[in-house]
Amino acid sequence: MRGQEQLVELYGDAQSDLKRYLRSKLRNIDDIEDVAQECYLRVQRSEKFLAGTVENPRAFLFRVAANLLTDRARQQYRRDRDQNLMGRPIYVSDAEDAPSAQPTPECCAAAAEELDCVLKAIEKLPPKCQRALILQRFDGFSHKEIAESMRVSKSMVEKYIAQAMFQLHKSLPG
Repeated sequence: MRGQEQLVELYGDAQSDLKRYLRSKLRNIDDIEDVAQECYLRVQRSEKFLAGTVENPRAFLFRVAANLLTDRARQQYRRDRDQNLMGRPIYVSDAEDAPSAQPTPECCAAAAEELDCVLKAIEKLPPKCQRALILQRFDGFSHKEIAESMRVSKSMVEKYIAQAMFQLHKSLPG
């Protein structure tokens, strides 16, 4: 129970300073509350914090906040990069050979069928492998974030994802 009491004390002592720090780093003011709440959740879930081995809880909280901001920046960079790659024009020397901007109905049907097949294969994965894979591939979480979310080691996350990819590779055609 000492960890929970320490968290409540930390929340009271550092809340305004944490929000001021986040306000200096975030462009979107609406994100401050969300990030602050996520910081406290991660501290609360931290094994080090719960075990009482954190020497300076305030510094630990701000380190968690800095890591969260770094992770968010990486995720935003990946989203921006992916969006830029998808939005680039295709240059073809002969306009008649240029692919149509609209996919054909056959392409749409094939893509929908392939997606359905992948989703069914993901549903058949063991729950922990499935969760780790979804958090990484669809939500953009790092292995460290997944480990914290699932309360397992980073190497266990890597094993879950490797197992998921192996099973998907086995079960999907082509």
